[in-house]
Amino acid sequence: MAVDSGRCKVIARFDSLGDFARRCEGVARVHRHDSAGSSWYGGISYQTALDLATSGDDTLVSQAQLLFDALEAQLDTPQGEWTASPIGAYPIVPEALAGLPDCMRRRVEVSNDHAPVTVYVSTTCSASVDAEAMLKRGVAILALVMKLQAIRPVKLVLLAELHGSSDGQCIQAIEVNSQPLDLATACYALTAVGFARHLTYSLARELDGFNGSWPNSYHGGGSRWERHIREYLDMQEQDLYIGAARSWDEALSNPVAWVNAHIQRFTNSALEAL
Repeated sequence: MAVDSGRCKVIARFDSLGDFARRCEGVARVHRHDSAGSSWYGGISYQTALDLATSGDDTLVSQAQLLFDALEAQLDTPQGEWTASPIGAYPIVPEALAGLPDCMRRRVEVSNDHAPVTVYVSTTCSASVDAEAMLKRGVAILALVMKLQAIRPVKLVLLAELHGSSDGQCIQAIEVNSQPLDLATACYALTAVGFARHLTYSLARELDGFNGSWPNSYHGGGSRWERHIREYLDMQEQDLYIGAARSWDEALSNPVAWVNAHIQRFTNSALEAL
């Protein structure tokens, strides 16, 4: 774990979910709210949440797969495109007669190896988001990440966006093995309320006095917070930020449209780069 405390920032960065789990294993019990039977934590204990951060949750994978299969059938899959080229499968006769150098057409995949994208996903969730809603949201995000991998290289980073006593916020950034995607652990971290509410919340209490609130400057999230967190974490322009889970988010209310909109955005930008 690396903690960046420069410029009054408190950012806990982890290279993997395994590193994150090992740090959470050392969290003092006084900072843990270990209520195994509570629906607030998805019905699991702190220790179970800790174990699953390393091993993943096959049960959640099977549940998520059912939702993913239903979602998959409705998603737009990026396709190859025919592009102008000096060589290719066939000519465009009027262009050839006009002497244009790129009168041929060749089929290319919609991809851009030189423009990787990092997907930052906040695992923090409002009190109104229950385990079932978190599962549905996580599946939509998982579907998006898997689809984006067909377009360009993708790195997945999980975030915790929480109150902190130093500068009003305690941010955690956790990289997930995504090439190839570690499905079992990614699925657990994205879809289980216990991951956020047991592990990231407890760690924030120990690191920076988390008091159960949103960051001081959160103010309901939205574009203002996104601009702030992008600058705070030094995100690149092409990186995708997915904010905290809230009951009114489109990822919950209309996951197909939400995923397709993001796919279209990155497909268009990849085509523009060809």
